[in-house]
Amino acid sequence: MKKREGKSWAGLLLLTLVLLSPAASRAQQCVGDCDGDNAVTVDEIVTIVNIALGNRPLADCPAGDRTDDGVNTVDEIVIALNFALDGCPPTPTATPDIETVRVDVGTTSGARGTIVNVAVTLSQSMGVIAATSNDIIYDNSQVRPVESAPASCTINPAIGPGSAADKMLISAVAVISGTTERLRVGIIGFNSTTIPDGLVFTCAFEILPTASLGIKVLDNTPDASLPNGDPPPAVAGADGAIAVTP
Repeated sequence: MKKREGKSWAGLLLLTLVLLSPAASRAQQCVGDCDGDNAVTVDEIVTIVNIALGNRPLADCPAGDRTDDGVNTVDEIVIALNFALDGCPPTPTATPDIETVRVDVGTTSGARGTIVNVAVTLSQSMGVIAATSNDIIYDNSQVRPVESAPASCTINPAIGPGSAADKMLISAVAVISGTTERLRVGIIGFNSTTIPDGLVFTCAFEILPTASLGIKVLDNTPDASLPNGDPPPAVAGADGAIAVTP
């Protein structure tokens, strides 16, 4: 398992998109829900109005003080009224006690001068992973991503735009040194929906006509992110391989 340092690349990007999303600007706290039942009732509105007027202590409904400044203001009463009319935001669900999330790069084989597809899969995520990333290192004198936009990789249509997951794929190739290159692929979205276990994306690789026979390793450094941008407890992933056959 490769060690991660700090917040992951996938997590940082996902968190940026979440923060830029218009939906993120709405307060998630249900202002005015004095008894914590995820609903604002008429009697609770009366309570926070009386707190604002100084007729009752703030301790009678701390949930009415959205800014935690010790007072109930007019704008907080308006927000509470809106929640009373429209309903409170859904109660966040607890994150399952996941152990290790896997983002594995697959193996395949082909002859010199052919194009092969390498699959990347997600497993053991328990439905809580909202973004993934893979840094795939390879020797470009042996194999290389097909030169098509963007970097030969295609998201699984079942999780792509217009699906329940509604994710998008971003990718880029960079030279590390000499013939060593890195293909970086991220799966993210402007929402906090999660990615189901299974196929995430595939990348087309060309086996060069001059490649030597045998196994060509696709060194994999995986990562993943929860909907809030934090990493799961542990992320692992198998290296991929392309076997060059006669």
